[in-house]
Amino acid sequence: METVKHNLRIINLCICLFLAGNTASASNSFIDFMPPDPNNGSIYGSVHSKINNEPIEYATVIIYSLPDSVMITGTTTNIKGKFRIEGLAFGKYFIQTNFIGFKTYTSETIQLSKQYQNHKIERIYLSPAKYLLDGVEVIADKSLIEYKIDKKVVNVSQDILAAGGTAVDVLENTPSVEVDIEGNVSLRGSSDFTVLIDNRPTVLSGSDALQQIPVGSIKQIEIITNPSAKYDAAGTAGIINVITKKTRDSGLSGQIDASIGTGDKYDGNFLLNYRTKNINLVGSLDYRNTFYPGERNTSRETYHNDTTFFLEQNGTRNRIRKSLLGRFGFDWNITNNTLLGIDIRLGQFNSGWEGKTKSKEWNIPGPPLTLYTLHEEESPRISDFFSSVISLTQNIDTLGQKLEFNAFIAARQGNDEETTTEWITDSEWKKIGDQDRYTKTEEKEDAIQIQVKLDYTKPFKNKSLLEAGLYADHLGDAENYRFSQIPFTSEVPDYSNKMDFRRDVYAGYITYAHHVLGFHYKFGLRGEYTFRKTTNEQNKDDEYTVERPDYFPSVHFSRELNNNHQIYASYSRRIDRPGSRQLEPFTYYIDANNRWKGNPALDPEYINSIELGWLKKWGNSYLSLEAYYKNTNNLITRVIEASENNIVIHTYKNLNEDHSVGAESMINYSAIEWLSFNLMGSLYYYKLNGEINNNTVDNSSTNWNTRLSARFKLHKNTRMELRASYRGPSITAQGTREGMFTSDVGARQDLFKRKLSLTLQVRDIFGTMKYDFTSSEDGVFYEHTTFTRESQIFIFSLSYRFNNFKMNKGESTLNGDDPGLDISY
Repeated sequence: METVKHNLRIINLCICLFLAGNTASASNSFIDFMPPDPNNGSIYGSVHSKINNEPIEYATVIIYSLPDSVMITGTTTNIKGKFRIEGLAFGKYFIQTNFIGFKTYTSETIQLSKQYQNHKIERIYLSPAKYLLDGVEVIADKSLIEYKIDKKVVNVSQDILAAGGTAVDVLENTPSVEVDIEGNVSLRGSSDFTVLIDNRPTVLSGSDALQQIPVGSIKQIEIITNPSAKYDAAGTAGIINVITKKTRDSGLSGQIDASIGTGDKYDGNFLLNYRTKNINLVGSLDYRNTFYPGERNTSRETYHNDTTFFLEQNGTRNRIRKSLLGRFGFDWNITNNTLLGIDIRLGQFNSGWEGKTKSKEWNIPGPPLTLYTLHEEESPRISDFFSSVISLTQNIDTLGQKLEFNAFIAARQGNDEETTTEWITDSEWKKIGDQDRYTKTEEKEDAIQIQVKLDYTKPFKNKSLLEAGLYADHLGDAENYRFSQIPFTSEVPDYSNKMDFRRDVYAGYITYAHHVLGFHYKFGLRGEYTFRKTTNEQNKDDEYTVERPDYFPSVHFSRELNNNHQIYASYSRRIDRPGSRQLEPFTYYIDANNRWKGNPALDPEYINSIELGWLKKWGNSYLSLEAYYKNTNNLITRVIEASENNIVIHTYKNLNEDHSVGAESMINYSAIEWLSFNLMGSLYYYKLNGEINNNTVDNSSTNWNTRLSARFKLHKNTRMELRASYRGPSITAQGTREGMFTSDVGARQDLFKRKLSLTLQVRDIFGTMKYDFTSSEDGVFYEHTTFTRESQIFIFSLSYRFNNFKMNKGESTLNGDDPGLDISY
């Protein structure tokens, strides 16, 4: 009951904040379907790019009166590029339309009267902004990052430093997102986010999914930090939606990409697209093989009774990523109102590591004896996967009423191995005798997921929209863990085990959106029921079952003000369900000094999130400010527990809660014709409350990070980009993480009418990317770890587009686009 009251107070707060705003009478929804007002007139139409005829979403349309040229009102275009402005007194007007990177359009005089009440502008075409610099024509680029009411959009083609990489490389220069030294992605400090590809689920999750998507196949990446109730509630940090490329022209077209980097880094992919009037076919193949050497050093002290055990480890840790991915997509307009889409993806990826470690162990008090050992480790993580999506959209009427069915089926077979060979050595780490110990752990996984979703959309003529849907998701996961050692010793028991995991989620949702008194608002409520069962196959009595109903409200407001000001606010409640690996009901072996233990009693995390934002545009520049508050209950945290004989156990536990209060800001400014830059930064206060091993945890820190990206237009077809970022220090439940700085530079040359692009980049120019982490628990242990990765990496990439390959928006469900009426929130 207290939680319900808490959520209602948050919703009321959002409403009160927006009741103080001004009113306006512009609407970008239900463009062609509103009945005329006999006492007023209207102006409506659509805005498109002159280059490729694409509709331009969120173009600004301003109405001015004549003859005094006084600004009357304004609006922005919807996903179809359409706009409609109503409630205009009869008289003379003109409109101005602009969008970042395009010239401003000014209309001729528009006369509204009782005889000519509604004025329709068939199409407004915006031309790219052009400047003249020493006789050279320079065409303005699209902004790298665009802010929309409910999301941030990253235009991948503008990121020179991501060429030849994956979606992770793009996200390194994205607000709200952080990428650590090993390529792990976090969204506002959390690694629990949902990854979608073209608005659809993926067989992989989190950073693993993003690492497999080549930049050459990506059009845009959408960052949604406060999704509505229409979306699956999983993923406490939000959603990262990757929009892939597709063509708009008939016939065969495509793109070929290849890159090579120092230190054995290779990547290649091609994308083919064939389109006719009613059918669109897409096929792609990607191969990736990268090697990132690194060094890792650890110092640890563990305390047991009156004895302190010491461990020092120094060695290499080399990350290996290999993948081969294929995709086939089919889109068929069966009738004008029926659209069928099929998307199939399959492949294999290996995301493992290898290394050598020198270890030194001793204890005080104790015998004057120091143990020196040498370890060689190899840990491939190989997964074969397959996924398919079948979608069927039926448009019911011309108002935008429609029914959508989506079925997602995926299977994954994983084989994670870790082999360690250990030798006893002298103080110079020279081997004494033959091999001392060989251990091998192998974890085989067979997982299947089936997801079915039915969505209904109903627009009304009173500027409102109703959405409702049903959802079912089944996940089955069988894991077989095997442990072997040579020679056998009773001091290290047999850790072999098996586990079966099952989770079913059933859900229903309803949302209602409306436009009134100048406000856009959207309310939503989602109900979910979860069944979870974890079984230890070695001990059938070791079984854990959870049945839990949940609810997830969401609220979104937005307000477009005059002079290109926009304000917005949102609230959502979300969930993070623990995964099968976190729930494993047994202990298994990592190495001689480390063990892993699952926790089948873990509860899911629940998060309440509030966001407030303001956006100001002027010309080709903009300034954004966002404030947010997040509260997580039942926080799942990785903890370390000390055991006997200098062994520590890694496990997961639920802390009580954490709190984040922060602000993000970004300015995109075109200082002069040949230079533009993005400066972004975030500042937030983070607090942890809870208990670990009967010890109270009450940690807090003020965290900050900043990024600067400068892009130089050296010639019409020559670009250069410099980027620097700093990630400030932070805390965890048991320790601290130091800050980290890195910088990159890249240049791109376009040739043959921009069909061929050549890119050269250098990553981590000054070799400053370093991971430095300290964890401790009073009277139990202390550990300090540093990790450095290969620096000053040179990467050369090329991209070739043939048969005028272009990307389009809104013509196909292959990319999850909405063919019906759209209201964006």
